[in-house]
Amino acid sequence: MKWSDGVPFTADDFLFWYNDIILNDELTPVKPKTWSPGGELVKVEKLNDWTVRFRFVTPYPSIIDILACGNDPFAPRHYFKKYHIKYNPKANEIAKKEGYDFWWQCFNFHNLGGRKQKGVNLPCLKPWTLSKGDSHGNLYYKRNPYYWKIDTAGNQLPYIDRQTNILVSNVEVMNLKVINGEFDNAAIHLHLKNFPLYKDGEKRGNYHVMLWPKSWGSDICFTFNETHKDPVLRKIFSDLKFRQAMSLAINRDEINEILFFGKATPRQATAPPDTSFYEDWMGKYYIEYDPKGANKLLDEMGLKWDKNHQYRLRPDGKTLAITIEYFEGVGGEPIGKCCELVKEYWG
Repeated sequence: MKWSDGVPFTADDFLFWYNDIILNDELTPVKPKTWSPGGELVKVEKLNDWTVRFRFVTPYPSIIDILACGNDPFAPRHYFKKYHIKYNPKANEIAKKEGYDFWWQCFNFHNLGGRKQKGVNLPCLKPWTLSKGDSHGNLYYKRNPYYWKIDTAGNQLPYIDRQTNILVSNVEVMNLKVINGEFDNAAIHLHLKNFPLYKDGEKRGNYHVMLWPKSWGSDICFTFNETHKDPVLRKIFSDLKFRQAMSLAINRDEINEILFFGKATPRQATAPPDTSFYEDWMGKYYIEYDPKGANKLLDEMGLKWDKNHQYRLRPDGKTLAITIEYFEGVGGEPIGKCCELVKEYWG
């Protein structure tokens, strides 16, 4: 592999990230918890030019997910050396020329990624590299000639030479640009609740609306705190019958019709069907809407009714009350509205 400027990508780029960014207290005054399982920072060793070893003080299997989610433990050493005081005694002079007081401020500016990136031509391993930005916040990218992926026919990816990432002031402005056909492609922040709006504007805006299957098992998932500080709730939540009952009490078909225009697939919040270890029963496990069956399970648990047959009682005689805490997702999932429906079903 090579960086986007053609320089080889080696173990030294991992060592630079570790020794000169993470261990440097000016650049990283607070060490990242992601890389400190068990309360102790990872140790990184170079075995040869193409091999590095990460040593943790405790087993850390989730490191695979962390690496896959873009927590890159490497940086282009050849690019950053001129901004780092360890390698360039004049790094502070460069910083002052760029409007900063200290070298580490300038370094961090050039180390920003994603939409925050301002430094152009930062070497990367991604399909496109940032070539410029404008005063409106729009970002312009060019094709990475050294991108490491090819298609099944051996053609180097990406196919597209350039792309522009348009910054809009709010979702309403973005929706107007969508229905006016101003985007070549739009997906993130397009909410399903606006599906009729997008479909209605297809012909006028000369675009095509497609529904893509999500790569995760469920848009919305309810879980119970089985380590709750209240020992009574902890015991209730840890009882499989309780969780089965709460699942049977959710009307997934109605949620689908009300919130998803009938386009969703009512299923259990588990792995998606195309996962290698998926079995058919997983997605269908206790998903039928069966309030009578739910009540039967709660009866079997010994959760009695109050004298007005309105609320279930805890074993200690108190009313069983559950607080649903949630946050709205960035993908426009109707989580809040779904919580309102589930509150009614459980009530």
